[in-house]
Amino acid sequence: MSFKLWYRAGRSGDVVPILKAEGIILRRIKYSETSLIVTLYTKEYGKVSLIAKGARNPKSKFVGSLEPATYVSVVYYHKESRDLQMLSEVDPMRSNSSIISSIRKVAVAFAILNLIDSVVSESESNENLFALLNDSLRALNDSDYDLLILWYFEISLLRQIGFEINIDNPEGIGKENRLKGPALKLFEKIKDVDLNEMNAEQFTRGTFKKMNRFFEKYFEYHIEGMKQTKALSFVNELVNKN
Repeated sequence: MSFKLWYRAGRSGDVVPILKAEGIILRRIKYSETSLIVTLYTKEYGKVSLIAKGARNPKSKFVGSLEPATYVSVVYYHKESRDLQMLSEVDPMRSNSSIISSIRKVAVAFAILNLIDSVVSESESNENLFALLNDSLRALNDSDYDLLILWYFEISLLRQIGFEINIDNPEGIGKENRLKGPALKLFEKIKDVDLNEMNAEQFTRGTFKKMNRFFEKYFEYHIEGMKQTKALSFVNELVNKN
């Protein structure tokens, strides 16, 4: 849901639209001693950068509402001439209690958010990508199939941005990184599954390493500037320790 109102800004006399949208917080960074810059991915307006003034103040109305992966409703002032918009209101709409209670789920969630942030341009809306992100995070919160959801997300993301994987001849990854045996069978099970019907799959640490190496190389070849993110590296560390 979205709406647009109009607000006449102070002495400047500029007419600034007030927008309301629902979206998912991709990341946030500190800005000055008191504020935060939040990157939000919305269905209506794509990726939007917002400044939350005073958000670092313990008494701020924004406290607890601007965590990455949170599904929120926001109201903000949108001025075409600037890249950073002013956040006015935020209302969390879905709890991620299961995600935040598991360090591995947190790592997978951040990996998913980082991938979206890397491939989506500012103000580029895509309802299918938004639905993929939203459904994947919901499934991650509601199930224990964290790694399967991550791989499902990567397969689906590549398909939607025009780089669908031809598993028989995956371009750019080298023969040594092609999937074989159990890893190939796992890929085939995941690629067309319905998230709501996903079942647990047993796989070895060796299969995990092969799957992650495959996706790492595929993204690096097809997406300019793409390198393994810190979040994906952390997922690898967590799995390899267990």
